[in-house]
Amino acid sequence: MMSSNRLSHHHIGAREGSGSIHLPRLFNDDIDYVYYDPDTDCINEARSSLDQAGKYATVYPFCISNKNNTDKFNIMVEPYLSSIFQLSQEFKNFYYISRYKYLAKLDNVMSVDHEIVTEFRSLDQICFSDALARPPHCLTIDAQGATWEVLKGAEKCLREETLCVIAETEMHPLYEGQKTFSEVKSYLESLGFFFCCFDGFMKFGAQSVPTGLRSTNLDIVTNALFLKKPEATKNSGQDKPAIFARLQKLAFYAIIMNQTEIAMDCFARLKKTPQTNLPADVPHYIKFIIEFSKAADKLDQPQLPIFDIQDITKSAGSAVPAARTRSIFRKFIRPLIDKNRRLHHFYIHSRPLIDKLRHLWRAAGLAPTAVEDVLEQYELYEQAGWLRNRRAVAYFK
Repeated sequence: MMSSNRLSHHHIGAREGSGSIHLPRLFNDDIDYVYYDPDTDCINEARSSLDQAGKYATVYPFCISNKNNTDKFNIMVEPYLSSIFQLSQEFKNFYYISRYKYLAKLDNVMSVDHEIVTEFRSLDQICFSDALARPPHCLTIDAQGATWEVLKGAEKCLREETLCVIAETEMHPLYEGQKTFSEVKSYLESLGFFFCCFDGFMKFGAQSVPTGLRSTNLDIVTNALFLKKPEATKNSGQDKPAIFARLQKLAFYAIIMNQTEIAMDCFARLKKTPQTNLPADVPHYIKFIIEFSKAADKLDQPQLPIFDIQDITKSAGSAVPAARTRSIFRKFIRPLIDKNRRLHHFYIHSRPLIDKLRHLWRAAGLAPTAVEDVLEQYELYEQAGWLRNRRAVAYFK
């Protein structure tokens, strides 16, 4: 398939036009958005929300799966939980705090309200056989237990074009017959991806208990980030300009998802690959990664020392450096806190917030690097703040 400088984003689950990746508006001109939802009642609402967000997207009324036919789809009492599957009986008495801030029992909100008959299609069918859309470079999935089915029907897309996958996955089989995170991870790894991180968990409780007895609950549903391995961007039959374009796109997604080490790997490979002539109308994301790469090359920042067990072994018989003197806080103030029940309770529960505020304060006192300046120039403030906070932790910890 011919390489294009434009990006293609596909999102499964288009209700209200929501999605798992958020970019500044200036990048929207570089991206072809394609959304899917089997519930035709929400298609117009999704289109309206996407237009307001500056995303000029195509929305298809398909249920994305690993088959191509017409079949039934379950609309749940809570429409956002609609799925091709039904709730597992093992979890029918579990509950979660709903978006309306009340306890929602699963067998109530996830019971089937009604069934619809809709068209099932695979992404490979849509992108290659029907040619309704270009294969996704970034694929985000909110399919309520059907992530594995979506990915299985997109094998060619994932093998040849897709570079970033953000998928809602379940750690336990919340739905009858579904595949869980471990199976999704194994499948994507077989196609050249690696798992990067989770992005928060949806908490579920095993039963409803008084407020004073509620725990942190169980981690069951989360979004999982997968990126293509840089060495796996080279496909058989692709020319060098196509490989160069894929590395550029992967570097962009790695930076957006706070995986800068992967982006640096891509930049190192880009320097070894003959550069293609830039088009007259250079997309914003290409301008961004070029500027980011130049700023990164000029960055003069210390690295944390690397642990070497041999150095420890050599110094075992020598004099051991004096231990750090205990701070005044630890010597005098902490014992007083521990003696007072209320002060001790306040200190223990406020300490994470105090540590976070301390890091933010230290980060605010650091002059921005050239890399952080580039990120803020392109309105990527979260990514710039993340790098600045990491510097603060490294310098002051």
